[in-house]
Amino acid sequence: MATVAYSGSISPLPLPERLLSVEALPEPQTLRRFELSMGMAPGKGMVFLINGKAFDSERIDTQVKLNAVEDWEVANVDPDMMDHPFHLHVNPFQVIEHNGKPAPYPAWKDTVLVPAGETVRLRAHFSDFPGKSVYHCHLLGHEDLGMMGTVKIAS
Repeated sequence: MATVAYSGSISPLPLPERLLSVEALPEPQTLRRFELSMGMAPGKGMVFLINGKAFDSERIDTQVKLNAVEDWEVANVDPDMMDHPFHLHVNPFQVIEHNGKPAPYPAWKDTVLVPAGETVRLRAHFSDFPGKSVYHCHLLGHEDLGMMGTVKIAS
């Protein structure tokens, strides 16, 4: 814990009159679907899954071409269960739709909440970072129990 002491007056900073514009990404070359769910595994108990699979560090779940623009439809298929904040490492994205309705404004994100029983479509431009990375539920317990996948970005 720290204590900060100051003297004198503080002038508030004015808010900007307008936000920076966010350029819309071009139309995607590929559409992928990711289904987030949970289940039980013999000897393991509860597991959290992406497309019916628990994380395996030896497996490549998704292969993407460098410079590709893709739409990822992320569906939380457990309608009465838990929300999942979906996080994509290294590659920011724009939310395009939520349950088929267009996003209200363009914005760059690295995590988006996918409520139980709902679907979010995001668009990413995989332009800068070839190699392996991951996507996962940003709840540590869900990620640790399998809700993570590996993406390989190659030219």
